[in-house]
Amino acid sequence: MKFTFAALKELISQEKNKAKDEVLSAYKVARSCGNECSAQISDEKLEPQSFNTKKELMGIITSHIDNPEVKEIWIDGSYDAAESVLDMNNGDHDAGVEYWGFLIWSREHGYYTLEQIEEELAKEY
Repeated sequence: MKFTFAALKELISQEKNKAKDEVLSAYKVARSCGNECSAQISDEKLEPQSFNTKKELMGIITSHIDNPEVKEIWIDGSYDAAESVLDMNNGDHDAGVEYWGFLIWSREHGYYTLEQIEEELAKEY
């Protein structure tokens, strides 16, 4: 079964929560750096693009698929961490202390199903 946007949002939420829990096990404050769509070209990753809506995400995915150099497409993000909200707001924080993400498409395989994504994520834990 291909994933729906609602299922994808739920999976993003689950992965973000796992990453946040990991950050909060070592720091007092965690801040999400948002959701991004990243693409892999050979050994190089393109600049990630932020998205908030299904329309934005689908536009990014379509542009990556249309680029014959793109080999993989990922949904990912990261968390910054600090010892206090004041530190976080004053820029006294550790950037990108925890990353989360999962592969949703590859040139070789096409779109991954929700089950395949969940299976791969389960291997990580």
